[in-house]
Amino acid sequence: GGVIGGVNGTEGSTLSGLVNEGDITYVGTTQIANLYISGIVGKNADTNGQTDFKSINNCTNKGNLSTHKDSENTASILLCGITGRLDIGADVVCDKLINNGDLTHNGTVKGLSLGGLFGYSNKASLTNCQNTGALTVADGATVSGDILQIAGLCTQKLTADKLEACSNSGKICVGSKVTAGKKSVIAGLV
Repeated sequence: GGVIGGVNGTEGSTLSGLVNEGDITYVGTTQIANLYISGIVGKNADTNGQTDFKSINNCTNKGNLSTHKDSENTASILLCGITGRLDIGADVVCDKLINNGDLTHNGTVKGLSLGGLFGYSNKASLTNCQNTGALTVADGATVSGDILQIAGLCTQKLTADKLEACSNSGKICVGSKVTAGKKSVIAGLV
């Protein structure tokens, strides 16, 4: 992540007022199980896949994020404005999360989640959140496995207590020569 690589939260903790203004570019061929690249926090989950944040609020990513990954050995890339993965043990309130940076993927991977705010989230309420950055899978990119997911806010949201006053005004572009796997999902919001 642009501010924090990974977080194991303690029960009731809060992330607030974090800003990333730097661009992040990942170029590599290394075999990695899952790669989380995000403007604020790479991954919000402990070894059991749970964090217990009470809230994440007033966080903004202004940096452009990009990957050029040429390795089919990587299970997936989660390239997201705020956090790649937000696993929580209880409902978390997400308020005033903003991504203004452009997110771009080029290269070959097995799976790709490209989300304006999150790649994966469960049990979260989103209010006053927005993405204005462009989400792009460049011409010639290949997603060789099962999943290509692109969404203005969150590519995979399992449970939503509230989704209110949230918006995406960023362009979503998939190049005409992109090769994708069996399941491709593209959505304006979630």
